[in-house]
Amino acid sequence: MRYFFNEKIENVWQITEDRFVVEIFDEQGRNNKDRYYLMDRLGRIIDKPFELVDDYGMELFRQDGFFEVKRKGVTMLVDKFADEFIRDFEYASEFTDDEISTVKWKNGKCELITRSGEIFSDEYSDYGAFENGLCPVKIDENKYGYIDANKVLQPAIFDGITASFNNPQYSYFENNQGCFVINRNLEILSGPYDKILFIDECNNVWVNKGINFSLYTPTGECLVKDAIINYQKKDTYLVTKNNERYFIDKSGKRISNLTFDYAEPFRCGYAPAYKGYDKNGEPIYTVLKRDGSIFKDKYGQAIVLGDNLLALYVNGESDRTGKYFLFDGNERRLGTRGYKRPFMAGENLFGFQVNNEKYTYVRNKNLKRFKENFDSISIFKFGYAEIKNDEKIDLINPDEIKISDISQVVKAVDENPYLFANLPNEIVESKRLYFDIYSYIIERLKDFQGDEKEKLLKLITDIYEKNKNKSQGQFGE
Repeated sequence: MRYFFNEKIENVWQITEDRFVVEIFDEQGRNNKDRYYLMDRLGRIIDKPFELVDDYGMELFRQDGFFEVKRKGVTMLVDKFADEFIRDFEYASEFTDDEISTVKWKNGKCELITRSGEIFSDEYSDYGAFENGLCPVKIDENKYGYIDANKVLQPAIFDGITASFNNPQYSYFENNQGCFVINRNLEILSGPYDKILFIDECNNVWVNKGINFSLYTPTGECLVKDAIINYQKKDTYLVTKNNERYFIDKSGKRISNLTFDYAEPFRCGYAPAYKGYDKNGEPIYTVLKRDGSIFKDKYGQAIVLGDNLLALYVNGESDRTGKYFLFDGNERRLGTRGYKRPFMAGENLFGFQVNNEKYTYVRNKNLKRFKENFDSISIFKFGYAEIKNDEKIDLINPDEIKISDISQVVKAVDENPYLFANLPNEIVESKRLYFDIYSYIIERLKDFQGDEKEKLLKLITDIYEKNKNKSQGQFGE
C-alpha cells in the first residue's frame, strides 16, 4: 500500500465522495504515461497505475463509480479499487439507476451489459442509454423503437432516431421532418422542432437554432423564443435577449419585471446583477432575491458566499480598503471587517485573500478563520479542498486536517491497530473522519485470527462508542 504523505504528488483530482485520482512524479521520466493512481479519502493510494484516456481527463467525471482509463494503451473501465471491469471498447455509457450500460466494442458490436458484467441485450445493431426503464434501439436502417426492462420491444416504432428517457416522463425522436416530443406511452405530444437538445428537470424542452435557444413545454407552449438561456436546478432560468437579462421560473413567469445589463444565475436564493454605470464607468450592482425584490442600496460588486451571506463592495468605503464587507440576506452588515477577493468555497465556508500572496478560509456561521494561510486554495468538493504551499500540493478538510497528516496516521494504525486508542484529538473530533478510520480498522481486522482478533475488535469498538458522540466536526457532511 502506498500513502499520500510519502509520495511526490504532481496533481490531484477530487472525483467521487471516496475516491481521488493522483498523479505521482515519475522518477524514470515523463515518458511513463502510467503514473496516475486512485486514492481513497484516508490518503491510501491503490498501487495499480494507469494513464488518462485523453489530455483533458474527461474519464475522471463518470458518476457511476467506474473510471475510464488506459493501461499500456488499452482502454478499460476500472472500479474504485482499480480492478479491471471491461476492456478494449470504443464507448461505454455510465451505469444509470437501471444498472445497465451501453457498450460499443472495437469490432462494431453493441451490447447492453449489467453492472455484474453480464449481457443484458445484444439483439439490436445499436442502443442508446437505458434510463428510467426504457432504452432506444435501432431496429433496421431507418426504424427505431424502445425496449423495456423485460427486453420487450414496445409497439410504437419511429421513422428516425430516438433519444433516451433521461427525463422520467418525456423523450423525443428525430426524422427527416424534424424533432417530436413523446411521453412514456410513446405518444407524440408536440413538434416538429428544428433541433431538440434535451428535456430538463422542469420538463421543459430546449430547442436549438444557431447560438440561440427556445424553451417549450412538452405540449408545445412557448416559454422563451430565440434567446440565450442559463438553466438552474432551482427551477429558474436566466434569459438574455436583445442585450438585456431577466429571470423566469419553470412555468415561464417573470420573477421580476426588472431587466439588467448583466446578471448571474441564482445561487442560494440570490442573483447579483447590475444595470447602469457610475460616473467612473463602473457597474452599479444590486442583488435580486427569489421573491423578485432587490436590495435597497447600490454596490460596486456583489458576491454570494452561502445561505444568507453575501460579500458587497461598498462604494466609497471599499475604495479606500479594497475590501468587501459581509451582509445577510436582509442587507444587514455583519461586523466591521472587510475581506479581499472573497469567494464561495463550499457549504458553510468561503475563501479570501489574506495579503498579496496568501489565502485562507472562513466559516460562514461564526466567521472564524482557518489557522493556516496558503499560496493557493480551491473550492471544497466531497469534503476536501486542494491547497498548495511552497509548490507542494495537499488536501484539507473543513476541520483543518490535511490528508498528508491523515495518511501518516492511517499508515501507523494500519501497521498497529492498537494505535487506534491514541488517535490525535483533531481526528477524534472530526465526525466523518473518525468514522472512516474506525470502519477501515474494523475491515482490517478480518485479516486477524483467534483471540487477538476478538480482543482488538472489542477494544476498538469500545473506544469508538465512547468517543463517537463527542465528534463535532462536519467533515464530509
